[in-house]
Amino acid sequence: MPDWRIRNATKDDIAAVLDLWAAAESSPSVSDSPDGLALLLGADPEALLVAELDGVVVGSLIAAWDGWRGSFYRLAVLPERRREGLATMLLREGERRLSGRGAVRLTAIVAQEEAGAVAFWRAAGKSANNTGCGSCAIHSLQSSRARTVGQPNPPRARPVWIG
Repeated sequence: MPDWRIRNATKDDIAAVLDLWAAAESSPSVSDSPDGLALLLGADPEALLVAELDGVVVGSLIAAWDGWRGSFYRLAVLPERRREGLATMLLREGERRLSGRGAVRLTAIVAQEEAGAVAFWRAAGKSANNTGCGSCAIHSLQSSRARTVGQPNPPRARPVWIG
């Protein structure tokens, strides 16, 4: 198994991340720019994860926390490094980090036209609810510590995906 290193991205990684997204043929968005990523890193230096192999960025995931819920965006792996478990490693690290920050609900927005992405999320055991998104699927995660109104806050637990 390759010796992956997953870490927080820095401003020095912005060009490599944008190149990765282009190589991975991710659906572009209006914030896919050096300024957009600099704003993300300025707002939350822990939001953009990169995976390196031999000093080269080969994967990324935005695992954003807004104080209310965690969200996953832009899971990407270089085509020649796919099917090696890296996307799953990025996802698990994102889940771990967001759970550690207090997230009890996580979502991932996945473009429906990206068949490989949809297949990955299904293989990871996540199901889409297709609500309010048009051409995307929203994969939801809810913590096992979710509660109803009036119940005391339960102890921290690792979130689990629900479909």
